[in-house]
Amino acid sequence: MKIIHITIGKANPERMNGVNKAVHNIASQMIKNRQDVEVWGLTKTPNEITTKRDYPLHLFESGARSLMANPLVIEAIDALPPTSVIHFHGGFVPAFYPIARHLKKKNIAWIISPHGSYMKESIRRNQLLKKLYFLTHERFLLKHAQGVHALTDLEEREISSLGPKVPPVTVPNGFTQEADAKKSTADIFAHAKPVFCFMGRMDKIHKGLDLFFDGFAAYRQSGGQGEIWMIGDGPHMDYLRRYADRLNIIQHIRFWGPRYGAEKINILRNAHVFVHTSRWEGMPTAILEAASCGKPLLISKETGMASAVDKWKCGFVLEYNDAESIAKAMFQCQQLQKFGRLDDMGYYAVQMVNNDFGWDKIVRTMNETLYKVA
Repeated sequence: MKIIHITIGKANPERMNGVNKAVHNIASQMIKNRQDVEVWGLTKTPNEITTKRDYPLHLFESGARSLMANPLVIEAIDALPPTSVIHFHGGFVPAFYPIARHLKKKNIAWIISPHGSYMKESIRRNQLLKKLYFLTHERFLLKHAQGVHALTDLEEREISSLGPKVPPVTVPNGFTQEADAKKSTADIFAHAKPVFCFMGRMDKIHKGLDLFFDGFAAYRQSGGQGEIWMIGDGPHMDYLRRYADRLNIIQHIRFWGPRYGAEKINILRNAHVFVHTSRWEGMPTAILEAASCGKPLLISKETGMASAVDKWKCGFVLEYNDAESIAKAMFQCQQLQKFGRLDDMGYYAVQMVNNDFGWDKIVRTMNETLYKVA
């Protein structure tokens, strides 16, 4: 069986986009398993140099919003063995629709991983357009998919409400530490006071960064001594700086901007707690990366990681994703850090990633439940 992963972009693991990392790691693990796998990237810059891969990467010129398939994609599909399986990564991607129509004509099966795009909170962004697009185009992908992949039980319930032909299968994201992260050195930015860190896309609504800052402001106003480190970039960076200034917490926040490889891991390892207060998610790989670095987690239920964090006792799951609950959890972290107890949670966080989220285990489960590979 040949498996083709189709994604927007180049599946570049050096980007902060979680879908890029997931596709790259799934394909890399499949190559290790000696499976017949390729990645097809739809991008506006197909000739741009990108990271070397172990798997075949084929780039086709296409915009994510285009409803016209690149003829080269159609030719590539026509050359596939009929037993091939196409795996679409992403939801509400117009470029996928004409490809799916052609696959239906060729009687080639496909699987779709929406990566959080079908969550209610996500659909509320441009709600009218998305509902119309779902009725006219997106529903076709769900209706005729051989398999639908959810990352969490929460996402599985959301997808099921949309009426796919087959029940969604839940398989979480995995994580593999970057090779150059082993070169990182701890304690180069060590702080005595607790450092609460976020890493990812600076999106105030999706990632709940306004809630994070509101909670931190309440924590500081009540005597909290900690600081915030923000790693990454995104559309709301300027807003977040202004908002932090308005809350009078800007002096306690360091915006690192985008960081990669050993430098990123250096920063992450010298924080004390990783915070992710998203309003919705598929499943953020940044949480797994932070946990692999021994960071206790302070997360919202909406991240989809609540059951894992509770199981391994490696952090705090917010009962309510609001400023009061976030501030309360930060004070708990501050007390644990004062008495040297945060390291215990960090140890369990590493165990959680090693035992439950290795890519070898994740891909083995995908083979059994999605691709039906013996």
